[in-house]
Amino acid sequence: MRRKMVSITIMNDLLIVISELEKRVEEISDSFYQQKEKEGYQLFEKLYPVLIRVVESILVIEDISKVTLEEKGKITECLMSALQSLENKDVVLVSDILRYDLMELLNSIVEKCNS
Repeated sequence: MRRKMVSITIMNDLLIVISELEKRVEEISDSFYQQKEKEGYQLFEKLYPVLIRVVESILVIEDISKVTLEEKGKITECLMSALQSLENKDVVLVSDILRYDLMELLNSIVEKCNS
């Protein structure tokens, strides 16, 4: 019973963090789309630890959220693609991956967890 309560608390916290993450991803994307690369990189640097925490949390609560292996694989693919694009200094592609691919996936996990 206690473990279930702790997991529910983790899940509620995760939902809040994902919502905040989405706002930050939009800020980063907007900076990169507007060719404000320095600002975008600074925002991404602040976002990265939060992003890692979200992914780790999803893995920890897999028993409650029922995150599939396919979804976990897609999260990994998104992160790898974003990092590769970042390495290639393709900030528009980084923005697209974060804003459309990753956030869409995270939001679908949130919806599934809420149902």
